[in-house]
Amino acid sequence: MLPLLAGLKSNKEEAELLARYKGNIRAIKNAAMTNGCEGAGYMPQ
Repeated sequence: MLPLLAGLKSNKEEAELLARYKGNIRAIKNAAMTNGCEGAGYMPQ
């Protein structure tokens, strides 16, 4: 069981990772909209 627990992340680490992913998604959506990519307005935020 110890190897399984070693791979788990704390809530703080999970929150930081999620925030980073959300920022990446926003940046991709903004770039797609700026470049006039079809369907960019339908990308989730």
